[in-house]
Amino acid sequence: MSNEYAERIRLVRDCVHRLYTSYIVYCDFDEDCGKLMRYLLDDFERRLDDMEPPWRAYDEEEREYWLYRDRDCPDPSTCDKAWRDMKRTIRYCIQRNLEEPIQLLRGGA
Repeated sequence: MSNEYAERIRLVRDCVHRLYTSYIVYCDFDEDCGKLMRYLLDDFERRLDDMEPPWRAYDEEEREYWLYRDRDCPDPSTCDKAWRDMKRTIRYCIQRNLEEPIQLLRGGA
């Protein structure tokens, strides 16, 4: 992969990291964000659509953990728009920077 593509991937990683940490508060870049990037790049359109915010988790304990931990999100409904905006921005960031490299990785033209 060319240096240009490596730079694009770095830009997207930075974009996802910034967005993810600003909305989710905690993100160990190497662990959480690295996993998130690998997960998204595998099939980012479908997977980004499927991602649910942690305050909407099925597990009640996990929901409460996020709601009480993040004082900016006292009520899940107030954060849903921000979550959708974050996903839209990540999608745009990935599409703008990685459309060509992803096609090459998949063997397309």
